[in-house]
Amino acid sequence: MISTILVSCAQEVELKLPERDVLPFPEAILSETISSEREVLFEDPGKIIVVYGSACGESDKPGEEEVIKLEESMDIPDYANNATIFLNGWYLKYLNKDHAVGRVATMIDNIQIEDSTLKWNAAGVLKDKNFDDGYEWCYYYTIIAWNGLQIDAVVDHDDLFAENWFWSPIHEGKTALLSLPSYIQNPAFAAKKTVAVLPRGFHYGWEEGFSQKDHHLLQIAYNLDHSEKFVEHGKDYGFAPAPPLPTSASLVGSGFVSWETYAIFKDNRLRRDYRIEELVSALGGNDVGTVQPPFTILPREDLGLFEGCISSTGGVRTEDIIIENIPFKYAVPMLTGWELWHGCDDEHVTEIGIWLSDIEYDKNPDEPVGTLRYKVSSVLRDKDSKPRGNSRHKVSILGLNSTGLKSDLMPFSAQGGNIFCTKDSEGRLIIFVANVGGADAPFSTTTVEFFPGGSFELPTPAIPTGSSRDLLPLDIPKECFDPNCDFRITVDAKSEVIEVSELNNSVDSICQPVTKE
Repeated sequence: MISTILVSCAQEVELKLPERDVLPFPEAILSETISSEREVLFEDPGKIIVVYGSACGESDKPGEEEVIKLEESMDIPDYANNATIFLNGWYLKYLNKDHAVGRVATMIDNIQIEDSTLKWNAAGVLKDKNFDDGYEWCYYYTIIAWNGLQIDAVVDHDDLFAENWFWSPIHEGKTALLSLPSYIQNPAFAAKKTVAVLPRGFHYGWEEGFSQKDHHLLQIAYNLDHSEKFVEHGKDYGFAPAPPLPTSASLVGSGFVSWETYAIFKDNRLRRDYRIEELVSALGGNDVGTVQPPFTILPREDLGLFEGCISSTGGVRTEDIIIENIPFKYAVPMLTGWELWHGCDDEHVTEIGIWLSDIEYDKNPDEPVGTLRYKVSSVLRDKDSKPRGNSRHKVSILGLNSTGLKSDLMPFSAQGGNIFCTKDSEGRLIIFVANVGGADAPFSTTTVEFFPGGSFELPTPAIPTGSSRDLLPLDIPKECFDPNCDFRITVDAKSEVIEVSELNNSVDSICQPVTKE
């Protein structure tokens, strides 16, 4: 697996890469949770549960603020052997007046499953140059826990350094728009139909020369763009190493997923030096699907002239969103793109954030499609609440299906290893067939082909999941021994069983002749 931290320079000067000071925020101490809410969006018992939650912390030590860091957990049902969490919104507020902005961050990391408990850390930052003003921080998240035998999905949410952190190299650009191509490689994704990239956090900060600055804020934007099971040969992936490709060709699949992230962080100037870091997870599976709407962010310039200084008064703005005709059994929204900007000029900040809430997915079991509803709330303002900022957002839809449990038949070695020559007292060959899938296997046919000696069919009874059966003993043709007997076992030879995989249906083995003393 590859990762990078997104770092960009916004002026034509050489800039030293800053020290990494974001999650896991080694300097941060655990903060007190001032509020926390959690609700079950839906549950299909035995298969999946989806939970929406939020939590808030506060840092208010006059003259010396700290990173707000929360340590959280949730018990998941016994049937769920997989679980993950992703970010669906954030909110930050200075507690006293308004101030310039130096850094803005919200991230979720250290995701682990211990016994039947999902654990994670989350952290947030809002600071000016001196980091001496109190602030409140909230984050909004979605948890998915599922039964891997019912839903084919596997997650990669590691976040050790060089794992799922992403950065780009410093470049001499002429715009505040930053582009970051990134990729993850995980062998578990190789055989999966779809791999979705899930947002887990971001960190924006001004970087000028070798120091951290603060400025008024005009615009902040993020877009985790379209992802695909593809990696490009020769593409510059920033500080990430070149993808380990077997040839000089680009590659589809093979455990890769790639995407491009775009970001903007600016005041009234055309551009300033800044960096952004992002943290993501990847979810792949044959029961995974995505809908990824187009979304473009561009730097906003000369707003008073071209936009007529459009703005409005007030605080938080909330919109109701409805999306119909969603072709998944289960669906949840992911906040993968957003833009917040002042409509007239750059300003100090008192409150800033955007988040999803009131998520509902309605689907009649007899219908092929469903309807997703959610609210999106946003705020960007200074202490006077005038003018109120504007906002746009993008929601990508993460879809999951449950294709049902499947059998998985394979030849079984009673002696262990690759030894499939098991004989009874009369020297006849005994074939064992195992079902390693999640569903009982119906009646099928197994063939044994001797080289030489011909092919023989063996009726194979139904096999419960996790069990094996020995078939009727089979006489080994005498002509097969030359001097050893080579043979091949093929289970489900007539494709009578719907299986997880047919790649493990055949094995080749050898029987040696019986030596008489």
